[in-house]
Parts: sequence; structure tokens; C-alpha cells
Amino acid sequence: MNTKPAKKLGIALVIVAGTGVSIAFYQTLTRRSEDAQRYAELHRLGSSYQRAWTGQPRLSERVAALVHFSSPSNYYRARFDTQRQALIASGYLLEIKVPLPDLRSKLAQVRVSLSNAVQRTGAYYEAKLDDTRNEVRLLCRKEDVSLWQRTLSSYSQ
Repeated sequence: MNTKPAKKLGIALVIVAGTGVSIAFYQTLTRRSEDAQRYAELHRLGSSYQRAWTGQPRLSERVAALVHFSSPSNYYRARFDTQRQALIASGYLLEIKVPLPDLRSKLAQVRVSLSNAVQRTGAYYEAKLDDTRNEVRLLCRKEDVSLWQRTLSSYSQ
């Protein structure tokens, strides 16, 4: 019985499997890099939208919106939403739910805590404070989940 073809097949399978792992690893790194770039762009677009919404867009932001036949606030809000949806679709941003008993009586303090955490860390979040369900739903990066849970933990008593 000749084992050389079987041995060659085994080596070929290892090479193919190794190549598949390398490609999957490369795709993961590429996706992370793209997501990090999208996240940075999300922050830039958010700043542009905020300036536009408050009536203080930069000249370059006004021109960009004008070229697209839009108002600055509509233009930057649409671009912001597009980036956010791409980050949600990739799994970079996710929604978590944090139960907070008697949320209605803590709404002001919770808002201040979330705002203070943003000022300290610069981490992105969107929050829906649902006092009928006594929960806070946050949209944030996976890596920031523990930050937001710690931020809200003192209110869960």
C-alpha cells in the first residue's frame, strides 16, 4: 500500500486550512480597521451635525451641504446615520439594556452621569431612558459596555 499520496493530501489540506485561517484573520483585521475608521468618522460627523444644528457650521460644512443640495443639519445627520447603521450592521456598535428600578425618579441623575462619562472618556453612546420599563437602552461600542454598566450601576439599587 502506497502512503505517499495520502501524505501529500494531508500536507495539501494543512496548507489549504492554514491559508483559510490566514485569510479569515486578515479579513477580521481589515474589518476592525474599517470599523475604527468608521467610528472616527462617526465622531467627526457628529461634531459637524452638532455645529450645523446649533446654527454654527463651518464654511466648509456649508459648502459640502450646498454641493449636495441640502441644509448642513440634514446633510450631516444623514451621513451620521449612514455611518452609525454600518457600525451596527458590522457588530461594532451594539445595544445593551440596563435595568434601573424606579427610573422615573432618577432620570436627571442618570442623564448627568452619562454626560459626565462622555466628557471623561469621549466614548460614544445613544441612550433611550424608558421609565415605563425601568430600563436604559444604550447603543455603544462593544469595548465600552463595561464603562456604561459601571456608570449606571449605582442607580440599580
